[in-house]
Amino acid sequence: MKIYIAGPNAGKDGVWAGVPFTKGVADVPNSATGVILQLSRYHSAYPEKSKELAESLKIFGQEGFYVGSSLSESGSGSEGSGDSSEQQAPSTPATDDLSPDASSGSGGAGGVSEGDGHSDTRVDLSKVIQQACLRLDPENKSHWSPTGAPKIVALYSIVKDERITQQAVAQHGLTRMQVASMKGK
Repeated sequence: MKIYIAGPNAGKDGVWAGVPFTKGVADVPNSATGVILQLSRYHSAYPEKSKELAESLKIFGQEGFYVGSSLSESGSGSEGSGDSSEQQAPSTPATDDLSPDASSGSGGAGGVSEGDGHSDTRVDLSKVIQQACLRLDPENKSHWSPTGAPKIVALYSIVKDERITQQAVAQHGLTRMQVASMKGK
């Protein structure tokens, strides 16, 4: 089955959860349910024609990003007006230091297992929010509010932690200008 990655890594080459992606697309056996779950949970990567993929692309303002692929036939990317080269994927590295070891399917040597889906309250919320803010693209308006604060939905799609609330982001988050200056944009 084809898996498409949305968000900051859309359209990029890289390895996420041990799966090689070319231009944001990977082929994964249908039987690899654990890997598929890990890709969706930690990397915003979903099976083609899935409701979750369409929603994630919409959240990141990337409807039509994969035009010319089977997504456009399903209606998930039909809003685009050309091929995928018209939109430029945000630039972030292919590694994800907030998720399990990207080189193995479920932990592995030196890795971290997927866990039970509950946030780890031992992880510093301030650090989690700030690292997620740094993965947002300062140029992508769908990641930021008009005041320059990070949008909760964009942060939550990167780090699925129920502690990420408007109040927590207001207290610990980075502004669009801070992220831009830290990334040198």
